[in-house]
Parts: sequence; structure tokens; C-alpha cells
Amino acid sequence: MGATPPEKRLDFWREDPLMNDHHEHWHLVYPASGRPTPNGVVALGDRHGELFAYMHQQMIARYDAERLSVGLSRVRAFDDYRAEIADGYDPEAWLWNGEEWFLFRARPAGTMIGDLPPRPPDGRPPGWKISEQETYRDRISEAGATGSFVVDAQQIPVEAVNLGDTTEASLGSIDKRRTTYGDFHNMGHVHFAFYDNQPPPGVMISIATAVRDPVFWQWHEHIDSIFRDWQEGQSPYDFSDGPPVKIRKSGDGAIATSPDIILCRKDGLPAEFNGEELGSEAFGYSDDPNQNNWDRDLASTTVTLRNGETVATTDELITEMRERTINLVDSIGNPLPEVIDYLSHDDFFYFLRVENLSDQPQSVTVRIFLAPETEVEDRTSWIEMDKFLYRLEGSERAVIFRPADLSSVVRKPALKPEDLTPDDEPSPRANQQSWCDCGWPYTLLLPRGTEEGMNFRLFVMFSPGDDLMLPEQHAEHCTSVSYCGLQDEEYPDKRHMGYPFGRPFQDGISATVDNRDNIAWRTIRIRCRNR
Repeated sequence: MGATPPEKRLDFWREDPLMNDHHEHWHLVYPASGRPTPNGVVALGDRHGELFAYMHQQMIARYDAERLSVGLSRVRAFDDYRAEIADGYDPEAWLWNGEEWFLFRARPAGTMIGDLPPRPPDGRPPGWKISEQETYRDRISEAGATGSFVVDAQQIPVEAVNLGDTTEASLGSIDKRRTTYGDFHNMGHVHFAFYDNQPPPGVMISIATAVRDPVFWQWHEHIDSIFRDWQEGQSPYDFSDGPPVKIRKSGDGAIATSPDIILCRKDGLPAEFNGEELGSEAFGYSDDPNQNNWDRDLASTTVTLRNGETVATTDELITEMRERTINLVDSIGNPLPEVIDYLSHDDFFYFLRVENLSDQPQSVTVRIFLAPETEVEDRTSWIEMDKFLYRLEGSERAVIFRPADLSSVVRKPALKPEDLTPDDEPSPRANQQSWCDCGWPYTLLLPRGTEEGMNFRLFVMFSPGDDLMLPEQHAEHCTSVSYCGLQDEEYPDKRHMGYPFGRPFQDGISATVDNRDNIAWRTIRIRCRNR
């Protein structure tokens, strides 16, 4: 039956099968216990702890945007372990435990978590206590505040990776015996799953189902607050190493907007087109003054091409609630078809104008983020939409074409409504299945927005090209490089994950955008056509 009101408004999003698949496969690719490497050693993936924190923070930022779109406040952290859990959840779902199918336990509204008894023969959880969780919480928070872990009287500097590893806690925890900082994040999941100490557990026990429960998001908002508070104590970026490029702005500060951030929906473009050629003709620079569109503000207009076809730009992206059938299972594992509501959106494309201020060629990293208009000064509200490399010729005035379905955050290939099946079959690359199925669903790339249109701020930043270390054949990779990295390779972005939003802004976000030639933004609407 899902969550109790008002959280039930977001059942469609938390229950989305592909979003649940992403969370499950992220943890399969990045297990807390490590994975075998090509040389046979069990180890964590590159920057595991930092990615654990960042990927879940991004999930929360997306969830917050959905909450605002249905009239709810941003998610509140569950940080008082002796408080009632206001929201109930009844999954009505089965899980295979290797021997039999069992039904997850429902949790009524107003329940509390408590101490867990010692593990008896019937398989209930081990004896973890709420007081222990409180101690571990306080110690991890203190480590973040002071910048040092203390283990066996030794001080260890807190860094992004070891903070994430210790909070999770993974193989990389600085507390190998789990006696100082505990098994904090993982233990919390078990407490929620066995809230009344009775089997079977709730959905919080499984990486395949945990995100369905509203308390998952409250718990991870609490986990994220530990990481966020540590980030707040770090020195702000100074952005002095930005590349010599210019993306134009009009207006000042918070109201600054960019004519160089151009959006098109699929229905506004010709049936067949070459993106680079179309962008250059419709929006680019030409020595012929009759064909030079470089200085025109084309944010929401129609441009006629030389062949008579038209290009419609837009300040509004469109989402849509759809229905499809998925196959669940009954108590003996038989398919049980069920019709579900799910969110999708119309295909859209970025056209970004940028001028190379250097007479030398250079590569740049293009970073695109999105945030609700009301939250733009809160760095934790920014949702990563894409990042990719682009090469500029010397003094070039370029129009960069980028389809949204190539986004660095989505699972590849992008699964669109016409690609979805009742069983949501895994990637055909069976030898890379978990890794290939790790990535945000393309259908959930955009927040739903509202029927009348909800305002969001679209942010574009150009950073140095050597930030992004992608192999020659990176286009063939079948995963989200932002959320899941590259298989058996270093995480491809050498910056802190979430850059530039992973640190406080010395002068605020609006002033930073206003004062940097390599950063710009504009306000757009996201409208759900059948809310």
C-alpha cells in the first residue's frame, strides 16, 4: 500500500523500479566489503567513501526537488534515534532470500526503533543498541567538526574518502575493529528493518528495496549532514584556475541570466538533423551578417534555417506521468503483473555558446547542474545533470550540442519509455551486468515539476579539460560515469565530487556566477503535462 499520507504523494518516485535498480547496482559495484580486482586482491573501488557520500547526496537533492513539486518540505534528517518514525510504510513486496520467498514486514506510522537482541537461532539481528548508535554518531560528528579521527590514541586527518568509508562503514573504515566509530550507516538500516525485533525484516534490510521506504531518505539526510558539516569547514574554492573562456550573462547577481544557454525539445527540431551543424547555423557566428546569430538572444523563439525548416528554442521542459506493467512475484515466485505510474519526460537538447578567449586550442570540461529556483543559494540542492569534455579551437566561438540522453549521470544506453519492458531486463552485457545497470534512470533525469510550471535554475560551468580523465572509448562505457565511475579504473573526475558545489562559496553562489566568465545560468520551467 506504500507510505502513509502525506508521503504517499511520492510513492510513484520511491517505488520506481529503475531507480531501485540503480541503488541496488551501485552497492553491487561498490560493496562495502570490497570486490575482487583484476590482480585477485579484494579492495574498494577508487574513492569509494567519497562516492558513497556523493551518490546518496545526489539522490537526496533529487528527492527534495520532487518533494517541493508536490508541496512538501525538503526531507528532514532522522537524527533523534528515540523519536517516533512519523511515516509508516507497507511494501506488499516479496524477496528471495536464497531458499524461499518471504514478505517484507510493514511498519505502521508512529513506531520507534530500539535495541536489538543478541542473535538467536531464528536468524533475527545481532544485539546492537541505540545508545551505541548515539555514541558512534557523536564521535563521527566530532571527527568531522575537528578534522581528526582518533583511533587507538592516534589522530588521523579527516578526508572525503575516509569520512565516507568510516560512516558507511566499509572495508576502508579507519576503525577496523568497529569499536570507536562502529558500523554506523549499515547498522542504522538494520535497526529500521527490525524496528520491533521481529522477523521478517522491512525493506530497509535490502539494497534492492530500501529506497522505497520514506525513512531511507530521512536516514540518508542524517548521514549526509555529517559529510555536509565537514565540507562546511573546508576552504572555499577560489575558482582562479578557470579556463580562458566566456559564456555571456545579462543582468546582475541573482537575476543574471545567459543568452548562451539554449534548450530545444525534440518536437522543436527537424525530424533529422546533425546537431553540430544545426547549432552552428541556428545559433552561431558567421562572417555573413545576414547569417550571424551569435549575438541574438534565442532563449525562447523560432529560428528559420536556410532550407526553410525551423528550430524552436524553449524555456520550458516537459514531463509526463505514464503507466506501464511490471512483473512482480507472488509467494512462490510466479510473475504477478501490476500496472504502475511512472515519471518520464520529453527528449531535450542543450546548445551552449562559448567563446575561447585564447588564441590557442584548449579542452574544457562542461558541467551542468539544476536546482529549484527557491533553493539556488543552498549548494546541497544542486543536481548534477551532465559533465563532458569539449575541444575548442583557438579564438573559436563555438556552439556545443549535447543530447540529454548522453548525460553522465544516466545508465547507458538511456532507457526511454519505448524501451521499458515488464521485467526490465538487465544489460545484455552479462559479464558486466551490475556495472552496466548502475546509473540514474533517464526517465527520472528531470524532476516532475508542476502542472503550471515550476521554476528551476540551470547552471553551466566550464572548468579545465584535464579535470576529466576519460579514455578514448569512453562513449562505449555502459554506465553513469558521474555516479558509478569507470570499471576497474580511477574515478574520471579529478575534482572533488560535486564540484563546484562540494564546498561553501566564499561570496555566495549568485555573486560567484556573476563574477566569472566561465560560469552562467538561466531560469527555466519544468511543467508536467498531465499532473
